[in-house]
Amino acid sequence: MLEEIGGSMFSENNQISGRQVFRLLTYDFLGMGTLLLPTMLADTAGRDGIFCILAGILSTFLYLKLLRYLLKGMKTSYPDFLKQKCGKVCGYVLWGGYFLYFILMASYTAYLFSTLMLNGLVENISFYLVLLLILLLAFYGMAGGIEGRARVYEMLFWFLMIPLFLMLFAACREVKPAYWSPVFVADGKEMLNGSYYVFFCYSMVSIVLFLKEYVSDDKKHISAAEKAVGFSGGVFAALYLILIGLFGVEALAQMKFPAVTMMSRVQVTGGFFHMTLSNVTILPENSCNRDIREMRANDLVLKIEEPVIRSLVREGYKVYDANGALLRTCEDEVIDQAAWNEAIRSFADGSVYALKQEGENYIFEIDAPDEEEYVLAVSGTHNTASWDRFLNK
Repeated sequence: MLEEIGGSMFSENNQISGRQVFRLLTYDFLGMGTLLLPTMLADTAGRDGIFCILAGILSTFLYLKLLRYLLKGMKTSYPDFLKQKCGKVCGYVLWGGYFLYFILMASYTAYLFSTLMLNGLVENISFYLVLLLILLLAFYGMAGGIEGRARVYEMLFWFLMIPLFLMLFAACREVKPAYWSPVFVADGKEMLNGSYYVFFCYSMVSIVLFLKEYVSDDKKHISAAEKAVGFSGGVFAALYLILIGLFGVEALAQMKFPAVTMMSRVQVTGGFFHMTLSNVTILPENSCNRDIREMRANDLVLKIEEPVIRSLVREGYKVYDANGALLRTCEDEVIDQAAWNEAIRSFADGSVYALKQEGENYIFEIDAPDEEEYVLAVSGTHNTASWDRFLNK
């Protein structure tokens, strides 16, 4: 996004096609929207967030209709057009507002991707160093001119989109459609807030006003923007439905980067999740129990075939004083996938005080040695249990 503005300020006589405008805008929309919208929509509108996506797309199309009308009378660059229509002072003020908006959006995007890299790709590196590298990369792209950037985006488009589609397709096999209902439960304020979030994500479409002088066919860049909105909107809708179907709306509302979590959990079928349990009661109806009474087993190995960790939650608690008055409440915390390994290591020597199966999900309730309590949900296609011998209970 910042790169396009940079191109408008520094490029000379560069021309790009409508198709390149479509791909530039698609990257801009998907880059921030896929990271932020799912959590924001789940937190405000829940399962009705899908309708907020549709409302936001419709609002953006109406906004583009307004921009199309505005561009019909624009024969110069947009900054010059503002000065001609509004006067020099007012034109500079309006241009400064646009500039500030795009700078803030670009700054937040840089911060967002720096945080993402630190959470999921690199560790023990200074945040400011990562941010500096991202900014240097952005300025390098600006120096190359908008035409050069558009050609790079055009070549990379399907190399990036095809893996995304394959990832979404692979995640579909784990989706539970029951998580999509009930719908039409959000109130008007929640729907309005959710729709605003979607529209705000698309608000950067205003950049088409500055691209007019760089598009070889100036009649096509609004059409390209409309195609980018429709294409990215379809991705948003599919992604949101998949994330709701994977995690449920309550867990999704608490995740930081759910799309990244989804991509990290999609895996090739095969493998086992196993847990060693002690002091396990073997019921009389168990086919391996030759006795008519309850027996006990130690070092029982429970294996779950084709496992997928669905969620990991650190359970909340309440603190009371000696008189029974509530001092504070600590809510349940849904742990991001990036922190799963660390959390699992913390309760590796803990106690499983409850284990139940809900459909394909195995729910482990665990007391960790550090006095924290966790709920681990793992899905699988089949389970087996093995142990060496029976013990008297």
